[in-house]
Amino acid sequence: MFLGRRVRAVPDRSAVTSIGPRHSFGGNKKPSGDDPSEHIAVDAGIFFAVGSAQNINGVVRFGDHYRGRAATSEVVWDEVTRKANSTDVSQRPIMTAARSSQRYLLAGGRVQRKELDPYASAALLESVHQQLVQLDRAQHGTSDIGSMEKHSGEAELIVLAQTEHIGTLLTNDAGASVVAASQHPAIRALNFADVLMELTCASAGEIDAATATVTFEHACTISNITATAKPRDPATFFACGQSGEPGSVCSRCA
Repeated sequence: MFLGRRVRAVPDRSAVTSIGPRHSFGGNKKPSGDDPSEHIAVDAGIFFAVGSAQNINGVVRFGDHYRGRAATSEVVWDEVTRKANSTDVSQRPIMTAARSSQRYLLAGGRVQRKELDPYASAALLESVHQQLVQLDRAQHGTSDIGSMEKHSGEAELIVLAQTEHIGTLLTNDAGASVVAASQHPAIRALNFADVLMELTCASAGEIDAATATVTFEHACTISNITATAKPRDPATFFACGQSGEPGSVCSRCA
């Protein structure tokens, strides 16, 4: 991915020079709905979370809600596929979730697979990757090769968002949200709580706040969201004013 160039363990400089905020998730004040101009880039953690939401048929709702405007990178696509094909029984919950998303969203063509130009994107990709590693080191004190490798998916996805002019990144990774926000122009980051809120509001009363809360709590066991980015009051956060009855209106959805 880096054209044979070894990423330095300690970069000379980084756009992320201090610990900064623990996350930079934008949070949804209003669902983006079916606006065809609102294109999104999807990280692996979102695929795992959506795949775990079987009680609300999450992959179908996600595929319908973001139809024609969702994309992911090769690295993320391969990560989800590897998890889906795993035979490690200790990883059964995430394997099952990955398999659901892989079959319906990826293999089903509902999320596009986008390739980066390796020559045109190499310098930017390395820069973003170094920012992610540096932030991880500053926040958690990690600097081993495993820490460096685990950020390749987020790095490629952020660069994809930049090169494809995608304004919103769906990710559960707090560091990715910070680095995405530091780009020029800034990339907005939403996590699975925001995605689930959109799906709840799009359900026209089929998903209530209690069900969404249970779905969210289960998803967090599969793809955790940093504690400071979780809704303080899920029952309120996931509540939608649409009851499904004629004339019911939600000010957030309208």
